[in-house]
Amino acid sequence: MTRPVFITRPALQAPLLAGEVGRRGFTPILAPCLDLEILPGPPLDDTGLAALAVTSANGAAALAKRFARRDLPLYAVGETTAIVARQWGFTRVESADGDGAALARLLAARCKGKDGAILYASGSDTAYDLGAALAPHALQVRQVAVYEMQVARSLPQAALDVLDAGAEASVLLMSARTARAFGDLVTIAGRDRALPHLTALCLSPAIADSARAYGFARVAAATEPSQAALLDLLETAPSGH
Repeated sequence: MTRPVFITRPALQAPLLAGEVGRRGFTPILAPCLDLEILPGPPLDDTGLAALAVTSANGAAALAKRFARRDLPLYAVGETTAIVARQWGFTRVESADGDGAALARLLAARCKGKDGAILYASGSDTAYDLGAALAPHALQVRQVAVYEMQVARSLPQAALDVLDAGAEASVLLMSARTARAFGDLVTIAGRDRALPHLTALCLSPAIADSARAYGFARVAAATEPSQAALLDLLETAPSGH
């Protein structure tokens, strides 16, 4: 087996990321730490809307469940989210290829307040205030929580087997909550002795700060908050001791 890489993304995003990891010559190990729960509710009203915004693939999937139209411009935080939106039938999708701030910049460049509001399909817990970021641009954001993420009950057996083997491996962490969930799930499973063999590769310095509490051998942050930059760490960040 080539060097294992734990894919901690929820089940919806995991296969795409696992494919990218495999193409780079590593062995992806699915270890989703958060589970998606789509929040129930009536169909979302499209009155007065100019565009849609989503900050995760989960948001794109949950939006598709409650929003009938597919022709409005949809702005996604990154390419993975954009791919999922297209898979759900949205026809005018553009990716910011970054984080919440990058999405806000894209929306400010593409949208005009006179054209209508932006429907932001978010999770119940958000780390970035898109509405506040766009207020100076006279853009109205209509935020609706359409999903929430619950910490998984346990890691899959295949992931536990890799931990038990004591192999040096990398862990891809896309959020601070995921970093905490992975560390906690490893500890709950009684595999915390494996943490000193793991390198935490994080999407941002803030996520790296959360990961450092768990005793990883190394913690590294991507040079920019994009999946491509995170994957580049697989080539440049040393693993193990």
